[in-house]
Amino acid sequence: TKDPFGDDPFANLHAPTRAESPSPALPPKKAKQPPPRPAPPRPSAGPNLRAAPAPPTPSPTPDPFSNTNSDPFAAQNDNNNGNASFGSTITGFADFANFDSK
Repeated sequence: TKDPFGDDPFANLHAPTRAESPSPALPPKKAKQPPPRPAPPRPSAGPNLRAAPAPPTPSPTPDPFSNTNSDPFAAQNDNNNGNASFGSTITGFADFANFDSK
């Protein structure tokens, strides 16, 4: 019996036979263009030095961090001999000791 698919079942999987011709000559490779150079600085009249930034103007509110000798966590000197109670004479603070009397 003859093979209905031909003698070589893998015939069309083989590489096709080529005519013996040299591959076409490739054009010579171009060298990669280097990146453009940055523009040179423009010539200015004389050594033009940039002015230093203006010194900061002193703010009207005193800087709490300027005095490095003061301890921000030190005990505050209140006029109550250290006894901070709600009935004290702290001005501008609500007096909660006699809250219900009002």
